[in-house]
Amino acid sequence: MWVSGSDKVIVLTHLSGGQAGRREILDHDPIRLGRAPDNDVVFTTQDLRASAHHAEIRLEGDRFVIRDLQSTNGTYLNGVRIQQASLHPGCVIQFGRKGPHLLFDVKAKQDVDKIIQRPWTRGTTISPSAGWRAMPIDELSDRPSRRFGGRTVELMIDAAIRQASSPWRRLVALLVILTALAVTLLVYLGIIRREADGLPSSAPTNTFAHIAERNQSAVVLVTVTFEFVDQHGQVVSQGTSEGTGFAIDARGLIATNYHIIRPWEYDAELRVPGSEPHITSLRVIFADHRADEAIAASLYRASKPLDVAILHIPPPRQMPVIEAVEPHLGEVHQGDEVAFIGFPYGSDLLRTTEQDRATTTLRRTTVSKVSRNLIQLDGPIQSGYSGSPIFNGEGRVIGMVTAEIEDRAHAGSLSIGLGTPIERVLDLLRRP
Repeated sequence: MWVSGSDKVIVLTHLSGGQAGRREILDHDPIRLGRAPDNDVVFTTQDLRASAHHAEIRLEGDRFVIRDLQSTNGTYLNGVRIQQASLHPGCVIQFGRKGPHLLFDVKAKQDVDKIIQRPWTRGTTISPSAGWRAMPIDELSDRPSRRFGGRTVELMIDAAIRQASSPWRRLVALLVILTALAVTLLVYLGIIRREADGLPSSAPTNTFAHIAERNQSAVVLVTVTFEFVDQHGQVVSQGTSEGTGFAIDARGLIATNYHIIRPWEYDAELRVPGSEPHITSLRVIFADHRADEAIAASLYRASKPLDVAILHIPPPRQMPVIEAVEPHLGEVHQGDEVAFIGFPYGSDLLRTTEQDRATTTLRRTTVSKVSRNLIQLDGPIQSGYSGSPIFNGEGRVIGMVTAEIEDRAHAGSLSIGLGTPIERVLDLLRRP
């Protein structure tokens, strides 16, 4: 049985909901999840989308499986509604379409202390779907010593020395070391020569990581608080909306989605009959800045049909802006690899990862269709990514993440993401 025979534990991190920021470490089978107190993972009374006995996680053979327990609002895995599905580290489980989110992971029991005390890297982080390891920004610099594979050479030398247990092997090791050093020197001289001639280096680079390094400082977390006031001036409801935006003009102009600024115009559940909505706070936090460094913003221009809003802030000194845009849809093709940078799950994820600064997340995907007013992206879009800039492989913004479409009539069908072409944003900016 898993309890006694496995050296693994399940780690469930609450990304949103009443338990946001809490981490559960469990080592028994099965694990039941819901609002009732007899569950192993108990949601709070504010998590109304979760059922009393919502779902369970079981070990079947060598894999973990999550199964919906005929919940009212359904169980979602990475944005897709499921009845039963295999779990893998990095999966996000959602209880009801707008319910709490859990991040699933599996760790060795001896690493429990490390899990609890693990520090989190500042700067741009890479999501599991990107297929890259997260790394500090200083590891992404343009110094030749990083580019031509110094770490690879060290590993070759170490391996050769470990195997050198005889004179013959020592000779082979020496030859390996000399060959590695010669190759390193040739590559290094080639890079220096090409840079001296004004040519781009031919050494492989992590394209999107470099794009993120150059542009992520221009990405902002947008936070809106609002309330509904009845005819007697009494506040009957309050809410918060969060998403992503990006600085598009050094005059203090920031592009984002209109539905982030006025969410009640898109979600009827937020409206209160007989009352009027009022925005009580509209603020932006630039990437790698703290919440107390948020800047008050105002709505500069908006288009509900395009779902585009332009915000204005008093431009800070040396305000960062995105480097370049690609307004011509003819340069965007089906199958192009792209990436977007934003704040999935907004401030909930930042609290969960114990970061005191607004740290961005990068996600890679593929263009699956291009039309005049939309760029279709391959895969679902997590909440909070709305308003994120979409970059092509050359580091130019081709669009803005806008929405997700899901076929609710067919359980298990994949969602797709939609982006607004950057030309539509520029059209709004050009209006008199």
